[in-house]
Amino acid sequence: MNRKEVSKIMKSSFRRRKAAGLPILDWEHSCKSFQMISNNVAAINMTADNKEDPIILKCEYNGEVYYIGAGLEDEEITVQMLKNGKWYVYTWED
Repeated sequence: MNRKEVSKIMKSSFRRRKAAGLPILDWEHSCKSFQMISNNVAAINMTADNKEDPIILKCEYNGEVYYIGAGLEDEEITVQMLKNGKWYVYTWED
């Protein structure tokens, strides 16, 4: 699976997809969502090694969406993305 396929799936909420029997990604959870973080925090999270609860990041950069830590074919990070992207971490909603 690649980032464009994930972006297409993620356009509908978890709850809507679950109710309609549509695809749910292995790492998704009903009580989690993407929350905006600073670029510095994104860089720190990329170095964290937490196998029990892997860190999934999303970066919006130049009109594209990238998912980091989700095990996709095309996970790539550039220095420009770290500096100029909008970063989000997939975490608990509360």
